[in-house]
Amino acid sequence: MSNFDVLTMAIRNLFKRKTRTFLTILGVVIGTVSIVVMISLGLAMNQTYEEQLANLGDITIITVHRPYDHGQFFSFGGMVSVTMADGDSQRRDQVVLDQDAVERFKRIPGVTAASAMIQTHLYFGTGKYIAGIQVYGIEPEAMEPLGFTVSEGRLLAPDDKKNVVFGAMAAYSFRDPNSRQWWVDESGPPNVYPMEARNMKLTYNWDYYSVIAGYEVSSEIPLKLYDTKAVGTLEFSPNPNDWLRNYGVFMDIKEVRKLMEEQQRWEQERNQEWGWNPGTHDQQKDRSYDTVLVKCDSLDSTTRVKEILDEWGFPNSMPAQALESMKNIANSLQTFLATVGAVALLVSALGITNTMVTAIYERTKEIGVMKVIGASLGDIRRLFLMEAALLGFAGGLVGVGISLAVSHFINTSGMRFLPDSLHEFAMQTTVSLITPELCGIAILFATIMGIVAGFFPANRAMRLSVLTAIRTE
Repeated sequence: MSNFDVLTMAIRNLFKRKTRTFLTILGVVIGTVSIVVMISLGLAMNQTYEEQLANLGDITIITVHRPYDHGQFFSFGGMVSVTMADGDSQRRDQVVLDQDAVERFKRIPGVTAASAMIQTHLYFGTGKYIAGIQVYGIEPEAMEPLGFTVSEGRLLAPDDKKNVVFGAMAAYSFRDPNSRQWWVDESGPPNVYPMEARNMKLTYNWDYYSVIAGYEVSSEIPLKLYDTKAVGTLEFSPNPNDWLRNYGVFMDIKEVRKLMEEQQRWEQERNQEWGWNPGTHDQQKDRSYDTVLVKCDSLDSTTRVKEILDEWGFPNSMPAQALESMKNIANSLQTFLATVGAVALLVSALGITNTMVTAIYERTKEIGVMKVIGASLGDIRRLFLMEAALLGFAGGLVGVGISLAVSHFINTSGMRFLPDSLHEFAMQTTVSLITPELCGIAILFATIMGIVAGFFPANRAMRLSVLTAIRTE
């Protein structure tokens, strides 16, 4: 018998017992829907994880922080909390985030670049506008290896002195001091385009606000202004917490250190002018850096380098750290859901086996007649395997169709059944994700499952005695 003849006969036999065929296919449909929908939930969680990971920017950069007891710091992944245990206070006093530490970081296997970074608050003015912005001192030659890119202009060069690179959104900080509108309004263009600004000045002295606004300065200490120019604007970071790239301003670390020293002297003079006790500065803190950015060659290296930094007692953070727990939960949940769906599909496989075994008992005489008229043992096996495969294929095909409808319902109308606190988040996130690959694998798996489930009944039919089969009523 040809394969076409076997297929035609298998379809005819299935339609002879419509109710049993329907119920068997229904079992496969339920199993397929269960496993596809279950896996789709896990795939959606993984997609959400990958999207959030992509929004974090460069995940191979570790931000090492100055060893304080506790506090919040800005890193490439946004604001992070860093806490040291009480028992680590003695080791903390022995850990200094200075240039020696930076050189030590560079020698760690897997580290491709490391740069110290300090920060201070400076004031930029041009025309009638002024902006108070957090300025980060960084080594100019390290910006490119650390992954900084510009949308216009260029990155810092060693000879830039007090020239700066603006963050993607930092220009929105410029305001008219005579205007009451001081909140950030990013719906329109910024008041100042730093790359086009002429005669831009910077200073650490807050009296600059009064000068820009046209008021008289009460202090007798001269206002010291420096010429500056924006040589570039950074690419926008999709991570809403990436304040460094979006809202910071970058300058040569040596120039920032000089400005900070001048700022300390100015603050002491201002305090004396007002009759306040200026106090003393922590000299060790003055020599140390606020943060050090450590660039690694891969995500695996990043994890290993982080473990080394932890052993050395340096508080640190990495962008992917906050999402690690989410990834582990997603993988565990996906495994659990797939297991539940597989059990449902296994039950449907038993239904196919039961259907085929029952069919053999009912068609014993038919099998004997086929052997008498010349059907080979292989033809009989192929016939029953074809019927089992058709049951699995039909159930898988229909199951995938229903799974797509269920997934669409979950992602749209089904969201209204969630609590209000989760509704907005769910509407922005794909809860169920069914890919073409998943559809194909589900149909193929259901078909193979049908063949496997029908293998034992097919062999049983093949081994039936011809005389016994013909005598069966």
